[in-house]
Amino acid sequence: AKPLVTLNFHHILAKLNVAVKTVSGFTSDIIVKNITITGLNDTGEYTDATGWTSSSVDAGYKLQYDDATGAVLSDKATYFIESLIMPQEMDGKLTLVYEIKSGSYTETYTYVVDIEDVFSLYTSFDKESNYTITFTIDPTNDAIKFEANAATWEEK
Repeated sequence: AKPLVTLNFHHILAKLNVAVKTVSGFTSDIIVKNITITGLNDTGEYTDATGWTSSSVDAGYKLQYDDATGAVLSDKATYFIESLIMPQEMDGKLTLVYEIKSGSYTETYTYVVDIEDVFSLYTSFDKESNYTITFTIDPTNDAIKFEANAATWEEK
């Protein structure tokens, strides 16, 4: 009989996902045009003895979804970024650009957030871990609220 071999597999990377959805019943189209994550370490060296070392950030490195046509959202989460990353501190920025289209009128919105603010309970991306950021765009819940009034000018 052949001896059994036990193979233990461990991920040495972390996984970072970004998903976006909207609320059901919203009649206008919400279209994701761009999602960009910058400020992540992109180079390093791994050994079993010491783990990850020599990590650095290249200013040009980014994780990105970019589509001029864009993707129309539904109330089911759509994943735009699914990427393996090196374990590292939660530095960096995430920028989400989307449009709301109603008939012939289109409004573009840009949302920027520090990644460390998204994961308030964590300070770093750890190996063997899967991190997902899900944005819910809800224009029916006072996403943008402003008041306008008019008054006459006073003569001086």
